[in-house]
Amino acid sequence: MPSIIQADQLKSADGVTTYLNSGALSNVTFPGPPSSGTFNAGHIIQITTNTSTTDANGTGAVLAVSHSITMSDSSNKLLVFATMQFQVTGGSANARYAGTQLVTSGSGVTAQTYQQTTGDGTGSYGYRWNHTGFGDDATFGLVAPTNYLFSPACQGAVTVTANVLGYSSGHGTVYTNVQDTGGTDGSSTIMLMEVVA
Repeated sequence: MPSIIQADQLKSADGVTTYLNSGALSNVTFPGPPSSGTFNAGHIIQITTNTSTTDANGTGAVLAVSHSITMSDSSNKLLVFATMQFQVTGGSANARYAGTQLVTSGSGVTAQTYQQTTGDGTGSYGYRWNHTGFGDDATFGLVAPTNYLFSPACQGAVTVTANVLGYSSGHGTVYTNVQDTGGTDGSSTIMLMEVVA
């Protein structure tokens, strides 16, 4: 059974009195948030996001979305979550390939690249669709989630670019931020998080 304490004043052991008036506390100091240097490892101290509906197409690395973050400490890590909407269409081969890629860049930044595991020995392609008998205009599309922890990152502004990787024109052309063959706009989103090391 819950109990109730009713009082007008609360006095601590050092004699400091806290006054309670109409449910409001007075003479109370609450500590503010600690600086980034006092957080334990693994804490996320800033998050920033971006969404793109700008379409692009080609083979190789085709831009889906990018965004920048200013890191507060060179020893911290950069956690990236991205969802890339794309489709692959055309080509004469009986398979369509695509992959995703995250690339860091910036002034004084040691560029890092994350790609999916190698699919067939010639490149990092995480998605394959065989379409024997469906014709050269066969298309597949999806929203692909990709995430990676870049460690260490760097101090200062870091730009992360999320690309969709096309295999070759014979295996289809990549179209980013497109929902269907009619060219209806789609979108890709990226989230950047600074993680205390």
